[in-house]
Amino acid sequence: MSIIIFIVMLLVFQLSARKVSDQSLLTYGLIHGGVGYTLLYFLWTKEATVAQYAIPIVLGASSFPFLGAPTRSLFTKIVDSKPALDHHHGFMQAMLSMGASVAGFVSPGLIATFVLRKPEEVLASSDQRELTYFALYAPAISIVVLIGHLYVQQKILSQTEGKKVDVEDPALDESTALKGTPKRNTSVLHKNRYLPRQASHRQSSCTLMGVNQPHIFEEDVIEDEE
Repeated sequence: MSIIIFIVMLLVFQLSARKVSDQSLLTYGLIHGGVGYTLLYFLWTKEATVAQYAIPIVLGASSFPFLGAPTRSLFTKIVDSKPALDHHHGFMQAMLSMGASVAGFVSPGLIATFVLRKPEEVLASSDQRELTYFALYAPAISIVVLIGHLYVQQKILSQTEGKKVDVEDPALDESTALKGTPKRNTSVLHKNRYLPRQASHRQSSCTLMGVNQPHIFEEDVIEDEE
């Protein structure tokens, strides 16, 4: 699993360096992981072959890199966009890391108690599956998170388009000019765009956690506004 995660992590780095959006990476990771977790429940039976045992593990493990890095990146961007959280970035990052840590040491006990079947239970069951139906909580959570992720991105997109219309509407500019009101400064809309100092601190913190952030394709270069 470590080898699989390492290889897929390199793939995620390459996709990110080629400017594949965090939203797309996270969407794919949720679908990818949901499929793997579903197969885990249906393929792990008493008479399962080596392939039936290995395929769900490969799919489930290979989804981790598509979930971890994009989630932290999107979380950081949204925190940066909230003026009320300007002095709480470290606290918010600690909360995110703590949430992942809690899941890491709580899940094994819950899975051993509610998901895994004992050998006698497997033999006594009609389907002879190694896992109880509680195992389906994993793909169910993936679906819920995917719906929430798509909803949030749609809301952000609609708000961004609304702001652009307000600024670029000629009628609005003309009416405000007649009233003697100064024209709205479009730079306000980009207050939370790329900031070199924040990007440097973020990259340093990720490096300390063992997550290297490559910059081989100039993905941090700011494009000129039209």
